[in-house]
Amino acid sequence: MERVKGIIHTNEKWLKKGVIFDSAGDSIDLNDLDSFWPSTDAIAMALSRTCRFRGVTAYTVAQHCVRGADAFLVMGDVEKAYQFLYHDSVEYVVGDVPGPVIKMMPEIDDLQNKILERLSNVFHFKFPFDPEVITMDNNLAEIEMSTYIHAPEEFAHSIWSQQEAYLRFLEMDRTLQKMYNLQQHIPTKETV
Repeated sequence: MERVKGIIHTNEKWLKKGVIFDSAGDSIDLNDLDSFWPSTDAIAMALSRTCRFRGVTAYTVAQHCVRGADAFLVMGDVEKAYQFLYHDSVEYVVGDVPGPVIKMMPEIDDLQNKILERLSNVFHFKFPFDPEVITMDNNLAEIEMSTYIHAPEEFAHSIWSQQEAYLRFLEMDRTLQKMYNLQQHIPTKETV
């Protein structure tokens, strides 16, 4: 591969089609998802830095995931809480792609489903998601749009910082793993 003039020490992996990098600098090859071993930390970091609704608000995907998971915990449903915590984990890889774009480009939906399938195998959440998880997501999206887009000044105090969203995502994950007894069941690169 020919190097761009003036760029020194370019890693060939960076230029490979279908390869992206996470917040830890680990590569994700979209052409080989079986080699993809994300960490909870990398997902929490990415989602805490990703704002909902394409950045129209400072409200993060991580905060959305934690709040929905918390709602399911209040209802006593740990499994759905765990699904909800990870339901947007695909955004760790592809970002927050708006629903209308996904509907217009089915190949994006296919890729997202493949990524979610891989993530569900690594983290042991149910995919496809239970209908109640999808309903909760839609309901929260409506509330978040009316709250954080249409009246942002009034509710700005309830938006977590990126650091707080990151820490709360990790805390919720630990809590759910203890409750759902997942800690001993999640495989790693070394155990597979």
